[in-house]
Amino acid sequence: MKYLFAVTISLFATLSTQVQAKGSASFKPLISAEPSCETGDNSCVVLQESQSFDLADWGALDFVGIAEDSRCPLDAVCFWQGRVRVLMKHQNLTMSQKFEVGLGGNLESQWIDERTGLTLRLQQVWPEKLLSAPSDQLYQIKLKIKAFPNETATEQDQDESTQQTREYERRYDSLED
Repeated sequence: MKYLFAVTISLFATLSTQVQAKGSASFKPLISAEPSCETGDNSCVVLQESQSFDLADWGALDFVGIAEDSRCPLDAVCFWQGRVRVLMKHQNLTMSQKFEVGLGGNLESQWIDERTGLTLRLQQVWPEKLLSAPSDQLYQIKLKIKAFPNETATEQDQDESTQQTREYERRYDSLED
């Protein structure tokens, strides 16, 4: 019982120190810039909320909105990194399909159209949350889109999706330090 009490006090002291550091005037969270694609990268797409993107032979992709944004604000200390769920819609001449992709938690950041092999991977959701400066800007997302006509995605694409999720988690973990 004494050990449990000591661990609890130690944890509280550590968290209190972190809260004071993040609450001080010298603490400035690392805020990412608006999403953008490198010149010449045709697989990268940035969409604003309610915007559509023409996929040529594969129809169109719509950024419907944000279903959930429970990400921990960058200038706060949280016990959970949170997550963000993005609502999307893929439509072509014969069908329309709604789906979700997300970052954080156990969400899938990748979606594959089984009929066409079209692969979409969510890379960034912007703006990031801040307690000190709530944003009224529309959400923007950065996607990586690959077309594998009548094939499923390769293992490399699935590995990139897992790597992106790990990078999101690593970035969150580094903010706690």
